[in-house]
Amino acid sequence: MTLRWTIRALACLALVGTAACASATEPQRTPRPNEVQVFEPAGQPDNWTYTPSTIAVARGTTVTFVNRGKEFHTVTSDDAGRPFDLSIDTNQTGTITFDKVGTFSYHCGCGGAAAPAPTAAQSTAPASPAPTTTPVATVSAAGPWTFTVDASSKATVRVREVLAQIRAPGDAVLTTTGVKGTFTLNGDGTFAASSKITADLTTLRSDQSQRDSFIKDNTLETRRFPTATFVPKQSTGLTLPLALSGDVKFTLSGEMTIHGKTKTVSFAVSATRAGSKLTATVTADPAWKFADFGMTVPRVASVLSIEDDIRVEIALVATETG
Repeated sequence: MTLRWTIRALACLALVGTAACASATEPQRTPRPNEVQVFEPAGQPDNWTYTPSTIAVARGTTVTFVNRGKEFHTVTSDDAGRPFDLSIDTNQTGTITFDKVGTFSYHCGCGGAAAPAPTAAQSTAPASPAPTTTPVATVSAAGPWTFTVDASSKATVRVREVLAQIRAPGDAVLTTTGVKGTFTLNGDGTFAASSKITADLTTLRSDQSQRDSFIKDNTLETRRFPTATFVPKQSTGLTLPLALSGDVKFTLSGEMTIHGKTKTVSFAVSATRAGSKLTATVTADPAWKFADFGMTVPRVASVLSIEDDIRVEIALVATETG
């Protein structure tokens, strides 16, 4: 009896071991009709693919997208205007009903999809850095005052969110560098028409790379609109002529362009001038809404809620150059 049960136990262990090995090396399942899978090879999560990578449909066809991977993904249309943009968490499914006949391709807006191959007009060689010049500092008491923005300047964006894993409110904080430009303050508090400050939105970074990629690819659409541009128009409450040193507080208004949309905005400015150097904390007041710039509040499965309240603060460093 003992020998027979021992043989049975060994046979069961062998079956369990075989099943475990089969599970670890489970082959990719062939998608059903009108189904697209996100598939990750075992042990190679970075080599995920869509299967199939394109789909041909008739009008009214509903396609099911299945995320079999271990990471959150989106199904974002490659077509201009993004006619569809679906978020699917791991082990979840989503559907898209197509309103026209055609063949459609898609990518993940989280930064995990492979980059398109360069065209003949594009070069894969790294671009040579453009030569830079250091602005010559000057100090003017009478005005007008022209300042050049220093490369150390940066913009910080804060939006309140509730993550599904934490279920408590917290700020998503994204910071962008690449702030540059010049502005000229006239003696009457207005700004010269040539004044302009830009920020490179492709440099936005937070503590989560997936968030960064989603915001840049889906909300800001930085492939189409890589730059935010501010054109200052008027200062209010600023004592002029500008003192050679000391602290000042005033309101700054002008035109901000983001995502291809322009809106008149105002900032609360707290600045310090020390000879030719100007440092300032520039805070959007009031805060912005996503719709102000033709954007929608981001919706992803891993985030329970996102407040429609964009708080922007710019740490500005500039040198008087004229």
